[in-house]
Amino acid sequence: MAAPVESKIDCILFSEFHPTAGPKITYQVPEDYISKELFDAIHIYIITKPQLQGRLIMANVFGKKIMGCPVCIDHPKYARNALIFNICFVFASTANSRPYEKIVRKLSTYLISLEKDSGLISNEDSKTKLPKIMSQILTDLNEKGSCAVQVGMYCFPGTYYI
Repeated sequence: MAAPVESKIDCILFSEFHPTAGPKITYQVPEDYISKELFDAIHIYIITKPQLQGRLIMANVFGKKIMGCPVCIDHPKYARNALIFNICFVFASTANSRPYEKIVRKLSTYLISLEKDSGLISNEDSKTKLPKIMSQILTDLNEKGSCAVQVGMYCFPGTYYI
């Protein structure tokens, strides 16, 4: 068994269930890190069945470790009466991702709050803010071990100590 590698986030991926197209990658930082073909093979671990929503999911597949906390917000205002999404951290398969578990959960909770209060994800115009947010989180966590991202009146604090 290989020794764990440095705990560096290789990619942050935002995926959602599109009402007509099904599971899809909406944004990823860096772009094109996860190919469409790879996503099609692993999307069942990212956009999950209802029994796994709200739980931390880790999948070690195709040389990558993917960690996310799938979300479903039920409401009649959404197509199919639900908004289903996941924001995932992607690591090397041997990386020690455990220190990021609380941050992934916190980030999912933060996005739920932003959606319920401002429609951040369901509004196509405001959703375009996500790549910038994801990029800042990726850079700050990898370089400083902590981050604080403010969107409107909300602040997402994430801390990881090496």
